[in-house]
Amino acid sequence: MTSPTPVPGDVEVVRVERPASGGAVGRLSDGRVVFVRHALPGELVRAVVVERTSRFARADALEILEASAERVTPPCRYAGAGGCGGCDLQHASVPAQTSWKAALVGEHLRRIAGITRDVRVETFPAPQGSRTRLRCAVDDEGRLSLRSVRSHELVAVDPCWLPTELQARKRIYISRKLRRCSERLG
Repeated sequence: MTSPTPVPGDVEVVRVERPASGGAVGRLSDGRVVFVRHALPGELVRAVVVERTSRFARADALEILEASAERVTPPCRYAGAGGCGGCDLQHASVPAQTSWKAALVGEHLRRIAGITRDVRVETFPAPQGSRTRLRCAVDDEGRLSLRSVRSHELVAVDPCWLPTELQARKRIYISRKLRRCSERLG
């Protein structure tokens, strides 16, 4: 007898196997591949299914039942299920983040280009304020916002951990000016 196919909203316990784009890879109770955001390889997590396709599912880790030694407390309060769509690896130590990124680049090179190569990822001395590009929006109340993952829904972030303080203030100022112009024209 096979397990029923999990649907969005179902909660499952998943053993995470390896890193991937869009979340760490595990398997649901029916054997379907699932990409679990906010989980690390080797972890056992309780995850909520948020999307299902004919080939795979996506889920958010709700509870870490067995944590990786590489797990850290995210510095940003918006990193996690229900938060903004950025900062997917803040729950991992810096060495784990660079290892994850190197594994992905190496896998893409092998799969897409047929090149086998060891990949090394350089890190910034201080990740906070290191983002050079950030796509922001301003919500109806004029607050700096980022989009929820795979959505147009805005999540107000005050403050955002990634840009420098000056970058964040500039984005708010410019976005408010643009909003006022579009309201006058629209």
